[in-house]
Amino acid sequence: MDEDLQAVATLLDTAEPTTEVIDDGRRRLQRATLRRPRPGRWAMGVGATAVVAAGAVVAVAVTSGPSAPTGGSTTGGPRTPATSTVSGGQNVLLAAATTAADTPDATGTYWHVKLTYGSGSADETWRSRDGRLWVRGDKTHGTVVALPMKTPMRLAGTAISVPELRSLPQNPTALRAWITKAVEHNAADGSVRTSGGKLSAAQRSELVVDSLTSLVSQLPAPERVRAAAFRVLATRPGVRDLGRVDGGRAISFPAGDHTARLVIDPKTARVRGTNFVVTADGTEVWLSASRAATVTGEWTDTLPR
Repeated sequence: MDEDLQAVATLLDTAEPTTEVIDDGRRRLQRATLRRPRPGRWAMGVGATAVVAAGAVVAVAVTSGPSAPTGGSTTGGPRTPATSTVSGGQNVLLAAATTAADTPDATGTYWHVKLTYGSGSADETWRSRDGRLWVRGDKTHGTVVALPMKTPMRLAGTAISVPELRSLPQNPTALRAWITKAVEHNAADGSVRTSGGKLSAAQRSELVVDSLTSLVSQLPAPERVRAAAFRVLATRPGVRDLGRVDGGRAISFPAGDHTARLVIDPKTARVRGTNFVVTADGTEVWLSASRAATVTGEWTDTLPR
């Protein structure tokens, strides 16, 4: 088994990366950021907001009432096949995982996500820890509007709070098992469905990938949980390195009938761009190239008027 593949397999069996893997991951990311960008590549960005769904294609709708799986075990889940090889895109994800795991968790009163489009327009949300939501964008004519009802975040079709996000498994194998269990449960009882009915096996697999991507890009997950999600994504087949772009390093990987694209900031392991969004009501939306945008997500103590 080659050195890179051994690192991936080891990461799926241990809650903390070894010093050798951390150092190696940082070296990979440093090398990646020094390469010349490939011509003709592009990046897209999105954030969790209730006002961007208009005009986009809705793939999966989530109804009220799904429940989360219990427990946060640190074992279980398949390992990476020994016949696999590690791609450049997987190296970027592993390096992001080591950076995230070494980053202190930020604090604040509101989780702020801003989506900025190529035209200069923007959509923003501010979410309090108790589920209150404020939005601002073209639909609100630039005014901050408080939504009348509390709106929970969603992960794998499950309503999830900030404390519950913080209690998610930090081990990659256990995190994958938690998300898979939630998807299977919510798909079985119809809490998560498409316009055609219950999710197929392929759609359930896609939702697992979407949920992992949402953890690293849109939700206020702790850094070690984000690191675990990066490591699970690194085991996915078909991960490609698309080269340097504005905001960081671009990668892509299959997600059902779609191709997910992320732009990762090498200095912070934050996702600065992605091409799908889970809106405030839990609806999944894939964005077209014409909706290309950049995304920032951060904790803040300030709520604009």
